[in-house]
Amino acid sequence: MRKREINIGKIVKVFVLTTLVFILGLMLGEKISEKKLMIAKQLNEDIKIKIMDINLLTEMLVANPCNNLAALNELTTLLGKEEQKITYLEKELGKNNEKVIEVKKMYTTLLLKHYFVLETIKEKCEKNITTILFFYSNQEPYISECEKQGYVLSYIKKHKPNIFVYAIDTNLDLATVKALINRYNVTIVPTIIVNGYKYEGFISKEDLFEMV
Repeated sequence: MRKREINIGKIVKVFVLTTLVFILGLMLGEKISEKKLMIAKQLNEDIKIKIMDINLLTEMLVANPCNNLAALNELTTLLGKEEQKITYLEKELGKNNEKVIEVKKMYTTLLLKHYFVLETIKEKCEKNITTILFFYSNQEPYISECEKQGYVLSYIKKHKPNIFVYAIDTNLDLATVKALINRYNVTIVPTIIVNGYKYEGFISKEDLFEMV
């Protein structure tokens, strides 16, 4: 009987300890989630502030597109920083998180504004610039193939300084995104538009290098 009582006591201790660890884990998880949501909220506000900056830079470029490379470089740098924040949020909260999508919508609006300005510069100033619209989806069953295409485009971008890549999530509920999808008749993802020419499905690194 004595031996049996000791075993029961150990079982109770183990149960209590396991319960405490579980509760502490839940509390820690909630704290981490709260912190991530606060970061998302802060980035949301940050992008709202950057919108004013980017709008002014865009106006400067439109007014004098051929002799204002400083404004273009500054605009590109600003968007690059915002892109890093979006990537961080997607990693921490998930690509389909509501807060992430909210921030991403604002970022995509700024990104496409940059695209339209650059198209104007290409046309009016005869600059040797290649623009690539990359239509993708984070939904199954497309996400894997789209991520592969994204890695290829990132590689190309690093090795070709005159290339600008604009990644567009086709699932975003934005009028501009829908208009571009209709303009280029995008029916599958991934799809890329290289200087106005459409290529559907995954494009390898070797093939892309030949295109650009």
